Amino acid sequence: MAQAKGRLSSKAFFDVLRTRTPKNASRVDREIEVRSIDDVTVVMVDSSGFSRKSHEYGIIQFLAVMTQCYDKIIPLLEKRSGVCLSRNADNIVALFDDPASAIRGAIDMQRWLLRRNAKLPDKEQYSVCIGINCGPVIRLKDNVYGDMVNIGAKVGEDLAAKDQILVTGAVADRVGGLFDIRYDRSVEIGKQLVALHEVRY
Repeated sequence: MAQAKGRLSSKAFFDVLRTRTPKNASRVDREIEVRSIDDVTVVMVDSSGFSRKSHEYGIIQFLAVMTQCYDKIIPLLEKRSGVCLSRNADNIVALFDDPASAIRGAIDMQRWLLRRNAKLPDKEQYSVCIGINCGPVIRLKDNVYGDMVNIGAKVGEDLAAKDQILVTGAVADRVGGLFDIRYDRSVEIGKQLVALHEVRY
């Protein structure tokens, strides 16, 4: 990942955009590209069963279990050199330098949760769906934007199933034969046909 030194904060980024006009658009865009475009791997983690468990056991119970699990699984991503960019609502967004490290971190999370859940009643269990994508983004000090992020979010939040790790074709191509990855299906996301592959762990 590019060094954060010189990278724009969200406030500075939007301040720059406020100065953008048709006349200076090329110059402003170049400035943003130089300081903010980065090639990263994004891991989108979404809770599984949020609506059902919140209804059956109460929102406080669900969020308490989620928080306890976050405190354990986020360090697993960080041990693989991931940066947890946000943990809003029941989602985690993490960035990695490379897809292989991202997949290893995702596998670590899923294996830890499966071991934990095996000992507990449904009320105390916590499961996630994970989507992974890679490519160029606008990388700020405190946020990330881009089509690649939107696709990753769609995969993690809407297309991956409970306990599943789905990666895009871009990720599968970059990691080669390092993992047991099998083609799952192709879907249209934002008018783009995206190949999805399941990571077996």
